Formats: sequence, C-alpha cells, structure tokens
Amino acid sequence: RFRKFISHEKGLALGYVPCSSDRMVWFMQFDAELQLNDLSSPKKIHAHCSHYAADFPDAIKEIVQSNDYTTNYLWRSTDFDMLERFHQGNVGLIGDAAHVALPFTSAGVANALMDAKTLASCMNHYDDEERAFEKFYSLRRRALEEHVKLGRVIQENFLSGTYVGAVIPLIKQLESGSTNK
Repeated sequence: RFRKFISHEKGLALGYVPCSSDRMVWFMQFDAELQLNDLSSPKKIHAHCSHYAADFPDAIKEIVQSNDYTTNYLWRSTDFDMLERFHQGNVGLIGDAAHVALPFTSAGVANALMDAKTLASCMNHYDDEERAFEKFYSLRRRALEEHVKLGRVIQENFLSGTYVGAVIPLIKQLESGSTNK
C-alpha cells in the first residue's frame, strides 16, 4: 500500500510503497530551499534525510535510518508543458518520456501503465502507425493535461504550506474500475 506523509510546516513529504515482503521504494520531496547541505555523498544524504524525518511517524524514521544511501537517487523535478504529440515517425513515447507531471501527483507509474495499455489497444485497432499514434494522443491528452495542471496546483500549495491533499483523477478512475476508452 502506497503511503505518503506531509509536513505542512516544512514543505516536505516522505512516502513509500512496498515492492515485496522485504523491499520498498521510498522518497522524500522537499522545497529546494530546505537543501541546506551538500548532498554529494551517501553520508550527507543520510544526514539530510534523518534531520528532516525527525518529526515524522516511526515507520518513516525507521526507513530513513535503515536505508543504504549508496543506492539513492537525487531527482530534481522539472516542470514541462504537454508535447504537441508523443511520436515522430515510427517512434512513440509513453510515461515520463512523453509527459512529465510534477511528482506531487504520485501518478507517474499509473500514467505509464495506462499509456502502455492505451497505445497497445490503438496499435491493435489501426494498421497505420500514424493513425494509431494520433488516436493514442487524443485518448490520453486530456487526462495527462489535467495531471500537469494538478501537479502545478499541488506544488504551489505544498511550497506555500497550504497543501490539504488532492484526489488524483487517474487513481480515482483505477479504483472505480473505469479507464479511458
């Protein structure tokens, strides 16, 4: 089960999702202004994470303390507008390669899976690659534009300390069993 904890006072979020009985992916999202220290070594990243996780629930503190920081990845998110299309010739893009919603939506993997399912369906329905790619774009564009907008709203609220949570439309669709057709 995906869990995400947010500190409204600090402009900080920590979350995790178990991948198996003994592995998980976890993350820390923070305003770049909170990065007071150099994060160029595993030891420095550990100190940074420990400092900011101190007020979070014990589960988060345990994750932060037990992590092997030699495998961490520091990702500086970037905000992009939607592309005019997700293909060029016979090369198509899906997931973050095609559209990057800010990480605050936590919908990247779900979007990539929906992209894969939708593109496969389009490729099965159209013999012409160009038409298949155009149909794929038309089916996914509206939801993806909404995620880009939602990511910007959540980011603004997160950084201003007014974040109160949001329902991610794609996640709500998946939970209800409906998908783009």
